[in-house]
Amino acid sequence: MRLRAMIAVAALCTVLAACGGGKANHAASTTTSKVAPNSTSAPQQSAADKALAQTEVWKLSDFPAGWSAQPATPDTGISSLNGSLDQCLGTSVGFLQQSQASADSPNFSDASNDSASETIVYLPSASEGDSDFTVVLGPKFPQCYGLTINSFIQNEIQHPSNSNNALPPGASVGQASVTPLLFPSMGDHTAAFRVTTPLTYLGQTINMYIDLVAVQRGRAVSMMTFESVMSGFDITLEQSLAAITSGRMGTQANAGTSTA
Repeated sequence: MRLRAMIAVAALCTVLAACGGGKANHAASTTTSKVAPNSTSAPQQSAADKALAQTEVWKLSDFPAGWSAQPATPDTGISSLNGSLDQCLGTSVGFLQQSQASADSPNFSDASNDSASETIVYLPSASEGDSDFTVVLGPKFPQCYGLTINSFIQNEIQHPSNSNNALPPGASVGQASVTPLLFPSMGDHTAAFRVTTPLTYLGQTINMYIDLVAVQRGRAVSMMTFESVMSGFDITLEQSLAAITSGRMGTQANAGTSTA
């Protein structure tokens, strides 16, 4: 649930472009956050944590038959979104920040253009994760998340980061709403939200749904993004994939503090 998961506005625009006859790949256009060094972790431990996270993110074999995988795509300016969210919250959420000790899964998609992706981050200590989830599960987070998403959408519409993100004539994106999503408890903490965004083209309105799920186990936090158009992502598959990740975040994730 990082600001890779913030919102796949490129995907929103791709959906609308596809309505206009363009041929597009939803998963390939999903915004992905790449990582920068984390000064709070010793370099050796950061490298070890990153390697561990890479073994724990989803693999194609975790998905049902009919799903495919594509490489994660580069960051398109996630740090500015983090700043806007932090300003609204009055604090920062550590696992949403860019960190060297993290790994991104490929972008997975099926024939119906549903997609899923994951980032696993290792924090310097489990207590930092506890503090982060206190914020994420607090009353301000959905509203602040929604405000940041809508600001990002409007900026992307007015100033597309690339030509593929330009809306076709007659298309519009409405206000996104963020609501808590009922989800089983996993690991030490679990947070889940659904982002619903209306898309209108030639008089027809459809909804795009993005489910954002975060699970902490010790120092590790998995941030999962599930995207679907017109109907929500299969909740049974969401829960199955989250359980796979929760089970993989093992021994080192349970260590309280990173060591050099």
